[in-house]
Amino acid sequence: MGSQTRLQRLRPLFEDLKRNGVILIVVSLNFRNAIEKILFKHGLLFFSSRIYDRNDVWRKDVLTKQVFIKLFIDKYKVHLSRCVLVDDQRSNIENAPCRVIKIKYAGGIRKENDFQIRDILCPKSCL
Repeated sequence: MGSQTRLQRLRPLFEDLKRNGVILIVVSLNFRNAIEKILFKHGLLFFSSRIYDRNDVWRKDVLTKQVFIKLFIDKYKVHLSRCVLVDDQRSNIENAPCRVIKIKYAGGIRKENDFQIRDILCPKSCL
């Protein structure tokens, strides 16, 4: 997710997404406790509806983020236009079953990514 400064800058994005009915799901290969601790420390845990960690993704019948997301989409009937995977790992975004925003630089989500996310998930109301 990036540095402390970047995490603090995520608040306006998360506030706008939540206000526009976007559901934020964290899918990470890190451990849930570590993710929750970081999000809580920066006041961002409230914005996450659910956190799925490596134990969820690396289950015997899943193994990759792509498969996990596909199962999630199917189970909850998520329209593909409303699903965005934001990731910096090439292997996690190749053949993703939804739209993808690749984080290109160290430090997590940047302003250009903010605009991409907003443009996809709430194009008229949170730009």
